[in-house]
Amino acid sequence: MRSDQVIEELRSHLGPKEVHVIPKDFEAGEHVQLAGGIFHGLTAVYYSGDARQRSRLVLMDFLGRQTAVEVPTTSIVKRISR
Repeated sequence: MRSDQVIEELRSHLGPKEVHVIPKDFEAGEHVQLAGGIFHGLTAVYYSGDARQRSRLVLMDFLGRQTAVEVPTTSIVKRISR
């Protein structure tokens, strides 16, 4: 995907405001999206984590059941609802 396409897609999700602050705090049960790595693009439910740890634990529906996976904190983003 070209950079101008990425920018347009972001604008369509976030709206016309110029600055958006995306908080890094997650609550148990919150839906998140994984960015990067082998799980890129998958949606998961945030389970637990510690601000001092480098990774978080999320629950994902994988092969028909919920599975706990540990991923880097930097790979979790808040899910943008459409």
